[in-house]
This record gives sequence, structure tokens and C-alpha cells, in this order.
Amino acid sequence: KVRVAYKSYVKVDVYNVAGEKVAALEKADCPAGQASELAWNIRGIASGVYVYRLEAQSSAGSRSVIKKLAVVH
Repeated sequence: KVRVAYKSYVKVDVYNVAGEKVAALEKADCPAGQASELAWNIRGIASGVYVYRLEAQSSAGSRSVIKKLAVVH
């Protein structure tokens, strides 16, 4: 889930520890101040640590963050 301050286009790229992109998620028109959900089907994805880059673009500008996540089956 993601919550943005302005109506935004949100893009999430997920990478494995080797730096290979394993998923690309996006959602247009995420409403301001409300939680929006981007679903990632992890079927076929190995358990382990991944890095994701979330970018939100709105009329007020863009912002991105990079974080780690764990997938456990």
C-alpha cells in the first residue's frame, strides 16, 4: 500500500540482489491522502531479499524512495 499527498501516478520496480528487474508495477491516478494498493503476484518468485524503487509523479513534482523487502513462501 502507498499513500501520496497529491493525486499521483505511482510506479514500483522490484530488483533481486543481482540487480535484475523482476517486476514492474504501476498505478495511475492514486488519490491524495488515501491508501492505494499495488498487487504483486509472487508466484514463481524465489524467497529472499529484494530491493524496490517507488516513484510517485504528480503535478507538484516527483519523489522516489528505495527500500528493501523480504519474500517468504
